[in-house]
Formats: sequence, structure tokens, C-alpha cells
Amino acid sequence: MNLIFWWVGIILYAIGESITEAYTHMSNTKKLKNKYIGNPNIRKNTKKYLLDYHGYRLIENSGFLILIIAGYLLNNLSFVEYFILIISSICIGDFIYEKLYNKVAYGKYFVKKADYIFFKKFKIIRGKYTTIEDIIMLVIGICLLILFYKI
Repeated sequence: MNLIFWWVGIILYAIGESITEAYTHMSNTKKLKNKYIGNPNIRKNTKKYLLDYHGYRLIENSGFLILIIAGYLLNNLSFVEYFILIISSICIGDFIYEKLYNKVAYGKYFVKKADYIFFKKFKIIRGKYTTIEDIIMLVIGICLLILFYKI
């Protein structure tokens, strides 16, 4: 039962984080036309979006809170079991995050992304295999989850 809470937390967090992050990086034109997220202060005469920014932040924070509680309740796991659960959660959560980010920001789940530079000097080469990378992350996460349940 505690694992159900854990996965609900992962999914809620990934949903909230991905959509708010996509909204943050969108151009103002896209923000006005997006059907998933909006800002009632900007789009006063339309309700043609699912939730506002703070609604998704609430989903994100709820997921985080559920994860904290579930992590506390999972005190019967060994270090190895907890480690496998964490890594599988990161892989599956990253897949959910990437797909929802892409859908909200670009209108489709699978897109080719440019290389990513962070801290102004480290470069992550995304290349033409972004879709394959995302699917590999999901497969690794699912394999680790199966391993977790077999331990």
C-alpha cells in the first residue's frame, strides 16, 4: 500500500513539474494559446485551459508531500531495495516529465531537442535520438521496478 502512495507521488510530481516548467519556457504567444495551462491574469476573457499555473504547482507540491510521507512509511526496505526504487522512480518519472513537457510546449509527445548546456559550460548532447533515449529510460525504469518486486 505504501508503494501505491509512492507511485502516486511520483506521477503527481512529474505532471505538475513538467507542465509548469514547459509554461515557464514558452513564448508569450504560446502561453496565450495553450490549452493545458494558462494564467487568469493574462487570459481574463477565456477559460480555454485545463488549470492555471498555480493549480499545477499545487499538484507538484502534493506529489512531493506524498513522496515524503510514503518514503517515511517505506522504512522496512533495505538500502538496496530503496536504491532500486529511487533509480526506477527517476527513470519512469523522467519519462513522464519529458513526454508531458513536450506535449504542452511543442504539441506532440516525441520531438527532436537541441543540445542542452547548463552552468554555461557543460553540454548534454541530445542529438537525433531523443525519442530513443526517453524510451530507454522508461525501459530501464520498468526493468528496475520488476527487479525491485523480485527481491
